[in-house]
Amino acid sequence: MTPLPDRILSALSLQPMTIADLASALWQSTSTVRHALADLRAVGDITCAGTVKRRNGAPRKLWKIAGTV
Repeated sequence: MTPLPDRILSALSLQPMTIADLASALWQSTSTVRHALADLRAVGDITCAGTVKRRNGAPRKLWKIAGTV
């Protein structure tokens, strides 16, 4: 099975996603995805692409692969 960080990078190559989007797409918990994203961000593989405003609650960050538009 492919490691989670590699699966996250593959998913983000399609489009920027929130943690909830990634968790749903990869069949993982949001906590697991959040930890993997922290590791990817620490090595500079991903960056924040902006935020998505929600009707109720705090905005959610969109993540993308570093260096992409």
